[in-house]
Amino acid sequence: MKNNLKKLLSVFLCAVLIFTTASVALAADGTRTVVDSGYCGAQGENLTWTLYDDGELVISGEGEMDWYFLSYSIETSKLPPWYSYYDKIDVITVEDGVSTIGHMAFYPLNSNMKDVRYFRINLPKSLKSFNSKIYNKSSVRYVAICYAGSEEDWNQVEFKRYDYSIRFEDETWFEKAYIHSTYGFTFGDRYIMCFNGEEPHAFCELAAEQDNYNSSAGKEVPIYVKYYSEKDAVKIVFYSILRGKTEKINEVKISDISWGLGTTVILPEGKKGDMYVKAEVVADDGTILVTSDDYLLKNTSVDHRTLGEKIKDGLAMANFTVFFTTFFLIIPMILAPITEPLAFIIALVQGNFWD
Repeated sequence: MKNNLKKLLSVFLCAVLIFTTASVALAADGTRTVVDSGYCGAQGENLTWTLYDDGELVISGEGEMDWYFLSYSIETSKLPPWYSYYDKIDVITVEDGVSTIGHMAFYPLNSNMKDVRYFRINLPKSLKSFNSKIYNKSSVRYVAICYAGSEEDWNQVEFKRYDYSIRFEDETWFEKAYIHSTYGFTFGDRYIMCFNGEEPHAFCELAAEQDNYNSSAGKEVPIYVKYYSEKDAVKIVFYSILRGKTEKINEVKISDISWGLGTTVILPEGKKGDMYVKAEVVADDGTILVTSDDYLLKNTSVDHRTLGEKIKDGLAMANFTVFFTTFFLIIPMILAPITEPLAFIIALVQGNFWD
């Protein structure tokens, strides 16, 4: 009996050891768990989509992707099969072999859906047409479009245009509403393009509409911010730098930033010098993901001329003063002995002397 128990215990421990070793090996190999998967090809099973637990949506296979549309009612619409997972997707990867991106495949058609969070789309060189808008809810975090080919190759990729005033009835809408195609298109603001396998780098950039605030010492200047980072951020911290002294001026949640407006800054009054501002993009755990360069806010109440410019301007003013004095004061004084008798003679001849 005891021997049998020992054998069973030995078998159990071996099984646990094997399972543990296999689990560690799988983890070391980076094995991911599939959240959901299915087909998304125009011909049915020619394309497959797979969503992994690390947030990557992978589309693989050969040929064209299916098309999606929104009808008068959500019940009769044809939505992408992954639309309910948009709040879990961080990266979309389209593998080599896929030739088209279906209409509205990467754009949420249901306005009531949850947040869309993906920040990167990997596209293959095999792509011939891209027919979906790209959704970017954030006004500060940019989406990276990473294309495997060159920029010249991208200029050959077709983007079909449609008249969106025509409502979605069924799949024949594509034939009715098609207008024309463009090539080498851009996705607009809040997107960055990478070519030839280039990796997007983290950045944070500031901008200010200071041109509208000339001679505005003591007034507010709006500061706009944009950034790219693969890791999620929760807030942006702003600092001012004046005469080498750095001070924190604001801390803003990214969810509260609208249209990129991060904060406002009061320009220093008087001749206190120029002010710089900078920003830090901060993750939930307090890690600083990326820091912007110092951004100059020029104080228009300060004389920004260099020494050489001041000397040049001073000489110009001196020359003007000499010219004015010479032409209007010195020359009349020198010519007075001649002009006064001449004026007397002219007046005498004209008979106006005794008037």
